[in-house]
Amino acid sequence: MLAPPKFNDILLPKWKAALEEKAVRNTASGKWVLIDDPRSVVDLDRVQVEQFDTTGSDITGTYETVRRFMSKARSHSYTLSAAHAKELLAMLPKDRTLNALIVGGGTIGPGIDDLVADPRVNLLAFDVYDGPNIDFVADGHDIPLIDESIDIIWIQAVLEHVADPQKVAAECERVLREGGIIYAETPFMQQVHSERYDFMRFTALGHRLLFSRCDTVKSGVVDGPGVALIWSLRFFFGGLFRSKAVGRLAGLFFTWLKFFDHIIPENQKQMGACSFYFMGRRRGRSEASVSPKDVLKEYAGI
Repeated sequence: MLAPPKFNDILLPKWKAALEEKAVRNTASGKWVLIDDPRSVVDLDRVQVEQFDTTGSDITGTYETVRRFMSKARSHSYTLSAAHAKELLAMLPKDRTLNALIVGGGTIGPGIDDLVADPRVNLLAFDVYDGPNIDFVADGHDIPLIDESIDIIWIQAVLEHVADPQKVAAECERVLREGGIIYAETPFMQQVHSERYDFMRFTALGHRLLFSRCDTVKSGVVDGPGVALIWSLRFFFGGLFRSKAVGRLAGLFFTWLKFFDHIIPENQKQMGACSFYFMGRRRGRSEASVSPKDVLKEYAGI
């Protein structure tokens, strides 16, 4: 069986062949599992039968509703990323279809409503687990799409959860067309979440260095020290009372702290930010990568 028109033309030949030969695993909901790298941390047997995220939490129903409510209460990401989605759509051609790929799209991230609603956008999403929001299961270390086939990459709160973020960023740049836009949000001052599947944190420049084949369109703080403090208090009270539920309630109680981020100057926020964003435009094939020396010039802290 061939892939649906939504991404049939941009699937890697090896996966087209595997689908024709009926040699591809399916999830319980019928989604294709496009993973064949033995080094992947994905449990292929489990992903075929469950709609769980990496922590084992059911991503449907009540859990997802509560998660989104609590996330929106304590983070600026919903308003900021929505504005950034509008900006990147305005920078791209208006006379053709735009292929947009959400990496880690099993959970609906903040700000993607404009991507979903734009009639130009052919929206694709994948994650390492099955769920109603994805088109296929795949591993970001080995994206199953051909080179330069995507106009927009949207990767939100993902790079901290992958074993090799440099490899995932390189894969994103591989499938991104020249002139295409990548938008990433990644934490810095943030406690462990998603249990064992939480590996990395990035400063603003560390985040920038991941995307060496892109020129910076804009970058900066998503959530500042106010939200970082909410995270700390959430885990402080959760640890003190040995209860995740108490921690979450503490996080809600202290949501007012996020408003201090509006009065802290940007260069000060850079020093203790909870998370950063990067929006970049893919360089041409013949252009050299951005050097670490050039990245240093983008430093925006005190």
